[in-house]
Formats: sequence, structure tokens, C-alpha cells
Amino acid sequence: MKKKKSLRKNKSKARQAQQRAHVQHRLVLGFKTIGGILAVPLMALLFIFTHDLITQWKHFNAQTIQITGNRHLTDKQVLELAGIHRAQNILAVNLGLARRKLISHGWIADAAVNRKLPAGLGIEIREHTPAAVLDLGPGFLMDAKGTVFKKLGPGESGRLPVVSGLVYTDLAVGKQPVTPLMLAVVNLLEINRGAAAAIPEKQLKKIQADRETGLTLTLAGRPATIKIGFDRYFEKLHLLSLISQFAAKTQTLTAIESIDLHNTNRIVLGPVTPDTAIVNNKEV
Repeated sequence: MKKKKSLRKNKSKARQAQQRAHVQHRLVLGFKTIGGILAVPLMALLFIFTHDLITQWKHFNAQTIQITGNRHLTDKQVLELAGIHRAQNILAVNLGLARRKLISHGWIADAAVNRKLPAGLGIEIREHTPAAVLDLGPGFLMDAKGTVFKKLGPGESGRLPVVSGLVYTDLAVGKQPVTPLMLAVVNLLEINRGAAAAIPEKQLKKIQADRETGLTLTLAGRPATIKIGFDRYFEKLHLLSLISQFAAKTQTLTAIESIDLHNTNRIVLGPVTPDTAIVNNKEV
């Protein structure tokens, strides 16, 4: 009987020990959970305090702000647009937000804003390069790929040629011209670029686009009108360059008013007036 009583006591003690261990485990788990819950706001407060401390530390105030690539916008305009001011703590600048503000401007095609520790900022600007003024009632600036990037502002036309005859449905969407007429304008602008251009930038005044006859160019001086039509612009501009060189050396061709290059096998030269020495159009 003593053995049975002793066995019962041992089992009872074992159960009590297990219960105590279980309670202790639950208490420890509860304290850990409470500690974890309390640690989150404490850590958040610590991060906020650290962030405020660093972003207000004068050691990181911008001593230099380097701005590159801006031609049409001043450094002051770039900083105002980006929402950045001189002597601002560079760690407090939201780089992504500053970039988005910059590329929202019509002149800016792309931008990058970066920190230069410990006390510098760099702003890189890539502006659009205008190739022509697009006349749609109001004027718009267009690049050589046919992308319209901003409305024409005061003093922005410069020596750019004016493109007329297009409508809103001709405008480029993304990177590709959407109509043959816009594609014709883009091809001409791309070919007639740079120092080797057949028509110098300051001489090309207007590009008239027509869905039936193609492109007609208006130049400063003579010949005043070049009917260039569609396609084969490289060949046609090369012929125009040869004719211009020949006309500069030959007095008989100094009175040319227009050149029709629609058909490169039958180039038609038009005189200035019917009273000049060249009464009728002369074919070459």
C-alpha cells in the first residue's frame, strides 16, 4: 500500500512540475510578446529621432550644388523646379520626388539628382533639342524625331523652321511618327542636320506639308522655294547642294526662284519673274 501511495505522490508532483513549467513558459512568452509590441514604437521613435538628428545636422548641409546640361533653364530655375535650396541638408532631399518635378517641365527630357557626401548635390539635366516649330494654330516645339514636347514660348523660335500643313492626328505618339506626312517631315529634318546639311539652318524658313504633293521648302534668299515631294530626300538634297554650288559660279542661274525636285530625272528651275533673261522654266 505504501508503494502505491508513493507512486501517486510522485505522479502528482510530476503533474504540478509540468503545470508550473507550462505556466512559466506562457509567462515568458507573454513577456516577450509584450516586449516585442513595446519595442516597435520605441524603435520607430528611435529611427525618427535619428532621422531628424541627421537631416538637421549642419555637417550635411549642401555646400556645393553642381547643375549640368541645362541650356534653356537657369540654375535658379532648375533648383526652384526641383524644390531644392542652397544650404539644404542633402540627406533631407527626396531624390525621386526632385527628379519627377524636373521632368515635368517641358524643356527637360530626363534628369538625375544624386548626393555627393558629405555636403554636395549633383543635378544632371538632359534637355530636348528642338528641330522645328510646329504650326497648329498655337505653335509647338518639335524635336527631330517628330515628338512635340512643349508649347512655343516667347523668344523660343530662334532660327527654327516652321512646319505647317500638319494636324493634331499627325503628331507622334511615343517615338514613332504616326502618319506618312509626319514621317516625311521627320526624315527630312534628320537628313538635313549638322555641319554637312545641304540647307543651312539659318536659311530654311518653312516646311509646308501637303498630303498630295509632299513637302515644299521655303528658304531665305534664292532659290526661295524647293518642291521636294516625298521620299529620296538624301538624293534630292545632294542634288540641291550641287545646283546651289553651280548657281554660285554661274551667272545664268542666279535668277532661280524655285526648284522642283519631285522627279530627280527631270529637275525644273523657275525664274524669279517672267521679265528676266530666263522666260520659261528651264529643265536640267
